[in-house]
Amino acid sequence: MELRASVNSMLIDRSCSLITHSGIEQVQRRPTIFLSNHSDIVREPAGINYVLAKEQLPVAYVGMGSNLYRHPLLWPIIALQPNFSIPRQEGRGRHIAMRINSLLDEGKNIWIAQSKGRSRTGDFRTEITILPGLAKARGVSIQQYCETFNIVPVAVSAAYEPAAEIVAKLAAKQRLPWWSDIESIVRGTVGYKGDMHIAFNAPISGTGKPSEVSNAIDTAIHQSYKCFSTHAQAYDERKHLPIHEWSTAPVNFALIRDSRLRQQIQQAPRELQPRIVSMYAYPFKNSMVYQNSL
Repeated sequence: MELRASVNSMLIDRSCSLITHSGIEQVQRRPTIFLSNHSDIVREPAGINYVLAKEQLPVAYVGMGSNLYRHPLLWPIIALQPNFSIPRQEGRGRHIAMRINSLLDEGKNIWIAQSKGRSRTGDFRTEITILPGLAKARGVSIQQYCETFNIVPVAVSAAYEPAAEIVAKLAAKQRLPWWSDIESIVRGTVGYKGDMHIAFNAPISGTGKPSEVSNAIDTAIHQSYKCFSTHAQAYDERKHLPIHEWSTAPVNFALIRDSRLRQQIQQAPRELQPRIVSMYAYPFKNSMVYQNSL
């Protein structure tokens, strides 16, 4: 376990210029579900576990799609986090929920994404069925479930998205080669992320309404998400456009002053460039909306 944490720490340190965190004092020493935004297969759980290990807190077991285990080249990277397999087949929701509950009963912490799969747009939203599904598998109400375990929303942000082009291809529904998962994970692991911030929030309290729980998670993540200058520049470039044109309107590169971000966008196929800018812009837009709701 110590070797795994050491290697994970080394990879995070080498791919980031600065790592900061906030709210760690709100993490209690009892079984916890860390529920975060998710745009990179590796970055979010690795960043959370990096901070937990630094603070000498138990790291989280990471749910990873069963399709990833089919690639032997990924096994060393997957092994950097304690993990468990999430079947990709339809209708396995109860099986997954029971597996998560079993690990929590063993005293383990868990990381899960706020929705199935990665966000392909940067517009992070919590899937309404996640916590109700876990509570139902345990035979309790959502409120009872939240009283039994800590449900901690976490906002993970970085100045740069190393796998942005691959995610943009997914958003455009392009057919990807079989090795795209490998490329995405490698980029997310060793690709340069610039400054990175992990914001832990207070555990949420459950209610009888799934929509209220998912809204509470969304609010916590958007309000605590630390935006960087790359997000602000991308938003400034898109804000004059109707939302429905964000993923298609040509990019005005004069408004993208960050040289690394501009290069990343310009190197992508022209049809994907607006999607990459939007991916950076959405978190800034949502952060402003939710901050103004305080």
